[in-house]
Amino acid sequence: ARVTGSVFLSDGFHATGEVSLSGAEIGGQLACSGGRFENGEGNALNGQRMRVTEGLLLRNVREVEGRVDLSSARVGDLVDDLASWPVRDADGVERLFLDGFVYERIAASLTDAKQRIEWLSRGNGRKGVFCPQPYEQLGRVLGEMGHAEDRRLVLMARERLQRQADREAVPGYLLFRVPRRVFMQAGDLFLRLVVGYGYKPWRSFYAAAGLIGVGWVVAHMAWVEGSFAPNSDVIVDSAGWQVLARDGAVKNPAEVWSAGPKSDTGQGQGMDYEAFHALAYAVDVVVPLVVLGQEAAWAPSKDRGDWGWHLWYLRWLLTIAGWVVTGFGAAAVTGLIRRD
Repeated sequence: ARVTGSVFLSDGFHATGEVSLSGAEIGGQLACSGGRFENGEGNALNGQRMRVTEGLLLRNVREVEGRVDLSSARVGDLVDDLASWPVRDADGVERLFLDGFVYERIAASLTDAKQRIEWLSRGNGRKGVFCPQPYEQLGRVLGEMGHAEDRRLVLMARERLQRQADREAVPGYLLFRVPRRVFMQAGDLFLRLVVGYGYKPWRSFYAAAGLIGVGWVVAHMAWVEGSFAPNSDVIVDSAGWQVLARDGAVKNPAEVWSAGPKSDTGQGQGMDYEAFHALAYAVDVVVPLVVLGQEAAWAPSKDRGDWGWHLWYLRWLLTIAGWVVTGFGAAAVTGLIRRD
């Protein structure tokens, strides 16, 4: 059908069979607001490949019983509300098809990412196969309209669902498929939490701050416990340090050695040595390419107490995690992770 004006299926309109506009060309707008569309298990509104120059109005629809198919349709403006779109059946069967649906802009009243993601979840697949195009389309339009944060949330949702679909489609025998899925899910969780799939790179700073916080607390407890020693063979072998560290006579030899007046007992011999600071030590361990001098000056001992034992092994994990978080954060900032 070719209509040079508008098509009104709005207030007072009631169909008890399929309304088919498949392949139709409408020069004006398609107004369905306030209408009723009923066709049981069939298509209530079939708009596959239709072209609407001005826009699609789908607000305050009184009833939609059946499927709405807008596959590969093109419209100008999209003016709608969430309640006018059909939802999935109780058993999860799709009743809305949006794959290939293209629109130029959205009415400003419904640009909220949360509601739009809910809308897409109703029509993002066909026969259980995930279709990413509706998310790409929505993200593009929201970006062009200036809704940058909503765009990021929509594209993050697309990335999460695409990765979930990829995991479920992993081929092979169960013995090999399950470990691969677990590995993929762990990687997916890491990318989502640390950099938001590249759309929220600043999350990497929060992750690094969390690692530093853990290192700070454990380093402080290890220092109070007396599980630190100067990281210098010359100092550790000196007579003054040996006096303090011998037989556990002093609870915290590093603190006594680095503070107070000089004496024959070794107290205060390191008062000009690099002063220990737990936060600076944690930053030194976690953040690569940042050298504050703490690791070079101080080393934990795993044999003096429980906190020192924990820190001895934890610093390896913190260093590795710091490299990984920093690397992914840099990749997200430069756009290497995003697949725009």
